[in-house]
Amino acid sequence: MDAAKAKIEAPARVRLEQEHAVYQEKLAKRAARTARFGKKPGGKPPLCPAQTDG
Repeated sequence: MDAAKAKIEAPARVRLEQEHAVYQEKLAKRAARTARFGKKPGGKPPLCPAQTDG
């Protein structure tokens, strides 16, 4: 039973890690834009992948 559960959760864990890497990249781009222009970029900031699941 534990092996089946691990097999099912493995792809989800990989997907979450990839989404988190994309999220970190977006945050870095926003921070760079803020530093470059001295004001916040428009729009909503990206949501953390853990907040979008559900």
